Amino acid sequence: MRTAQTIEQQKAERESGAKPKRKMNPNSLANLVAPWNAETRPKSPGRPRDRAAELSRKVIEDNEEQIYKGLAVKAMSGDAYAFSVLADRGYGKLKQGIIHTGDEDGGPINTSLRVEFVKPDCKNA
Repeated sequence: MRTAQTIEQQKAERESGAKPKRKMNPNSLANLVAPWNAETRPKSPGRPRDRAAELSRKVIEDNEEQIYKGLAVKAMSGDAYAFSVLADRGYGKLKQGIIHTGDEDGGPINTSLRVEFVKPDCKNA
């Protein structure tokens, strides 16, 4: 509620050039405190688990001897896919290069670029 006294105080403050003081809400300081500490902090779930990868690793690790014999039999029987998988895994995949050839003689690739400047017709604008 504005009274004559508060109006006079505001006039005096304006004339003196001092900024009026704001009242501090007592709850404003409470909002600056973290809502939790180290014990009550929510636990981050982190990255989702890849259950399929875990199961695959477990099957391979638990059956190493049988997998070795199976892959060896497939590769030795001439299965190209089994050989490719074994070679890629053991020695790394070969880099596949892309060869660009130009004309029939192996010359450079012929390219051309055409730039055309067109003067706009201002009458139709």
